[in-house]
Amino acid sequence: MRIAAASAVTGACVLALLAAASPAQAEPRTPLDRPAERSRIIGTPTLSADELAGIAAKDSRARRQVSQRAVSSSGLVDSMRWVQQANSYYCGPATLVTMLKGIRVSRTQAQAASMLGTTRNGTDWYNGTSYPMPAAINSVAPAGVRYYAQGLNTSPTSGEKSTFKTRLVTDVNDGYGIAGNAWEIANGPHLVGHPADRQIFHWIPIRGYSNSGGNTHYVDPASGAASISWSGGVPKSSAITTDKMVTILGGRGYVW
Repeated sequence: MRIAAASAVTGACVLALLAAASPAQAEPRTPLDRPAERSRIIGTPTLSADELAGIAAKDSRARRQVSQRAVSSSGLVDSMRWVQQANSYYCGPATLVTMLKGIRVSRTQAQAASMLGTTRNGTDWYNGTSYPMPAAINSVAPAGVRYYAQGLNTSPTSGEKSTFKTRLVTDVNDGYGIAGNAWEIANGPHLVGHPADRQIFHWIPIRGYSNSGGNTHYVDPASGAASISWSGGVPKSSAITTDKMVTILGGRGYVW
């Protein structure tokens, strides 16, 4: 994940350039703690006609599931166990490893990084031609399992929040998780244990809900990561309101 104090943009850019010239290995902690994770958007994100049709069909099934059967007030994908990111910009690979655990597929973080095209800039939300996270999951998913990217407005609408809640509940009930791409704005809503005075880009695996979808449960790859100075205050697993979660994902989105 990438963090940058709002008052130190120039320094962060310099450090990112220095990092790009270094080997992609686990990093020591640095005084400024400026990982290069940016979760970039390259070009204009687009979905193919097939992807749009797949999303429509999946949403139709989700709405039908909610209307036709009693939905549990809580749910958790137990197989999606916490994985600590190997370095400051491997939140994407760690998230992919956890997501794949949910569909009974095993990969190392190094393998996941290769699948995602992760660099010292982190794991892109959109790389100019495709969304790396759903593409990676779908490349090894069993028949009948298909993931899609959902972009969100910078300030998500009530409709976007309602759609996420429905998708969260139905995905978890079906035994699948969601990959969230957080964009935490300085002094805005943050994930549990993340310092609120800085901007943070971060991938997280979302694996459950409670309060009938009113709360979202996730695991955080940053917890205890040696290359992130504040990681000691980040729990392995947490729950926040779904409204807050969608707000944090605003400007990027999620993979469901």
